Amino acid sequence: MSEYLIIVGLLAVAGIAVMGFMGGTIRNQVAGMAQELGGSTGTADIAAAAADAGAATTAAAEETSLSNYDGQNTRLEQ
Repeated sequence: MSEYLIIVGLLAVAGIAVMGFMGGTIRNQVAGMAQELGGSTGTADIAAAAADAGAATTAAAEETSLSNYDGQNTRLEQ
């Protein structure tokens, strides 16, 4: 039973990390779709989603280790 709890905990941490990196992209994509469905243009929201996706790709490509862990939480707050 404890093994399953560990797995569930790891999945929760992974989900939080994914939402931290990709949350802005997902939020802007949904906002763009809502604008388009409402009859307005969603170009600005879609462009913001592309910028957030680029920032997430850059952040994911960074090499992280215990020697450069300082300041990692600021990335998730954006």
